[in-house]
Amino acid sequence: YQILTYRPDKTEEFPHFGLFEQRDWGLIVYDEVHLLPAPIFRITAEIQARRRLGLTATLVREDGRETDVFSLIGPKKYDVPWKDLEKQGWIATAECTEIRLPLTPEERMEYMLVDDSRIKYRIAAENPLKLDVLEALIEQHSHDAVLVIGQYIEQLKGIARRFNAPLVTGKTPNAERDRLYDEFRTGKIKLLIVSKVANFAIDLPDANVAIQVSGTFGSRQEEAQRLGRILRPKKDGSIANFYTLVTHDTKDQDFSTNRQLFLTEQGYRYNIVDAAAILPGLTERLASMQAEFERKKLEGDFDIEALRERANNRGKAAVDEDAAVDEGIAPKAKARGRKPKAQAKEDGQVETRHEESVIDGEVAAGAEDQQPQRRRGRPPKQQAGRDHLRLVK
Repeated sequence: YQILTYRPDKTEEFPHFGLFEQRDWGLIVYDEVHLLPAPIFRITAEIQARRRLGLTATLVREDGRETDVFSLIGPKKYDVPWKDLEKQGWIATAECTEIRLPLTPEERMEYMLVDDSRIKYRIAAENPLKLDVLEALIEQHSHDAVLVIGQYIEQLKGIARRFNAPLVTGKTPNAERDRLYDEFRTGKIKLLIVSKVANFAIDLPDANVAIQVSGTFGSRQEEAQRLGRILRPKKDGSIANFYTLVTHDTKDQDFSTNRQLFLTEQGYRYNIVDAAAILPGLTERLASMQAEFERKKLEGDFDIEALRERANNRGKAAVDEDAAVDEGIAPKAKARGRKPKAQAKEDGQVETRHEESVIDGEVAAGAEDQQPQRRRGRPPKQQAGRDHLRLVK
């Protein structure tokens, strides 16, 4: 991938891509074809072939461009609901459980002090009580192969430290990833913490428990892909368990509702469980924390502005550090020189308006590929109709 997308300068063509354009291919197979409408992958649709085949279990995108697949590949030939595959034994039976828990009083105050939906979501997604629920679930499934999946790197690092478990992120070298995956397959490792790099293209057939602590906003595609990590049929015919930890009455719950739509359309049902049923004494613990919080307020023992600043700083890290780096894609080269101030300001306003419109509508982009990238240099070649694809029915 890195070789194919290399080019000496952003104003030049991709020199190695010509290797694929010089031959008249008979068949091209596009796996995970729902990614094809993304700008960076769409270029592969220019490769000439007599026949094309697209494969995906999740033909859904948050930008609404999933139907572009049909113009790029051809009409749908076959579709089967997940539950039919389950009945026929091709995939494992899975139980989906949403565990709802509250914010701590101090976290709730932070949540109320900010207006940015992204920051609100991160505060809710990183709810510290999720660690306690996670511990109870890991203990419950101590003999199972457990994946803990999340969005935010700092959150995942904290989980890895608490449970002394290995962590795989976009920065993990490929050799190290392969070693950890092999040890997980053989049973040497029973608990593995993974980021978004595990959403696609990993083969962990014995994983039978997945616990989602945070996700990419309201992405239905990501929810389904994460469930798919544990759907390989089990040798003993056991049931797979998919847990999602959600902070109720927050953006976390709003996005979770949207994330689950695709799977419910496929016939899956989420069991809703209150965290108090898993954590004995949680109600009393929260009451004690609330009393302590009220005491601090009365005595003026905490700084509202300091809380607001801490919350805003968490939101900045969510976008700049975690989401961008963890895609497993090589960092972008730094551009030389500076933009004129007016242009830089205009660009920033465009990006902000796009993000706010997506998130405020309760449906945010589900993956890096769904965020259109601003590209410089010469415009892409114009395609004269679709005849050049030479689709064969």
